[in-house]
Amino acid sequence: MTPLFSYSDVVGSFVVMQVKGDSIPDVFTVGSKLIFRSDGTCTTAFDNEQFWKLEDGRVYTYDENRSQALHVYQLIGNDDLEYWVYCLGGNQNSSLILTLKLQKSGLPIP
Repeated sequence: MTPLFSYSDVVGSFVVMQVKGDSIPDVFTVGSKLIFRSDGTCTTAFDNEQFWKLEDGRVYTYDENRSQALHVYQLIGNDDLEYWVYCLGGNQNSSLILTLKLQKSGLPIP
């Protein structure tokens, strides 16, 4: 059974602790931050990711056009505030497959 994100899992600030896979150089690095806000906006290591939505337990990100998913974040597992996530290419980069270890911050979202 595949674990699924809940809304409360997603909304917040995360720090990348580990990256495995065919990373695009200098996009996801240890220490990178991902922010998913409750209003559906986001800030990630990808400059063009501006919006997100939760669908079927996965997070889909979009640019300002919101027409095609740029990336899909799929939960592998979590333990308290640590999350293991696949980052899969959407329609823009279908060959991208990364495994990220993320630490969720308890700090307020900027």
